[in-house]
Amino acid sequence: MYEIIDVPAERSASHPMRLIKDLEERMPRNHPYRDSAPVTYAHETTHGLNSRLRNKYANRGKVNCFYLYDGKALITDEPDFDLRSIAPQIPAQLRGNIYQLYVVNQARSWNDRPLYLFDEWSAYQNGCLLRNSEKLVDRADSITSMIEMSAYCAYIVLTKFDDYGVSGTYEYLARRMKDIYDASAGKQAAASYIAQLKDTDVEAFLYKNGVRF
Repeated sequence: MYEIIDVPAERSASHPMRLIKDLEERMPRNHPYRDSAPVTYAHETTHGLNSRLRNKYANRGKVNCFYLYDGKALITDEPDFDLRSIAPQIPAQLRGNIYQLYVVNQARSWNDRPLYLFDEWSAYQNGCLLRNSEKLVDRADSITSMIEMSAYCAYIVLTKFDDYGVSGTYEYLARRMKDIYDASAGKQAAASYIAQLKDTDVEAFLYKNGVRF
């Protein structure tokens, strides 16, 4: 099960982009996740904040946390299985541009934390939300990556691993992704990958969770 928790600001910060300011106020000064590209800045700083939250709530056991902006985060238990067991479940047609990096290569570091994929999904969501709010025209590829990651995360729930109760977390992030996608000016960038989802179990699962492209 998941829970929405408050993440209060720790300091005041100034940044012309409201969503980056929101992140900065919850991170230490001069942290290493800042970047000259705003979408990357939001994506990487989300990872940094998610990590801080995991450490803060480690007393609850093995948990993962995903910052949602505006002082809210989602916290959920980390299921007890290997990330490497997900890769064979994903059909070849859905193995897009980020499959090798996140599902295969990063398993070397995150194998015991399969919701690492959800961490990446939340970071892509925050980067896309920043892109939308600032009406940026670059980094439309982040929309595709956000949707591609939703497919990989789906296989954590679609297989026997749903026994670990992460379906509610998936539903929450899927509906959030749909809102971000609907507001996006870069929809066409994702058209090719969305076409690959057609008539797959992932498309049906996304539809069940309120997502229809």
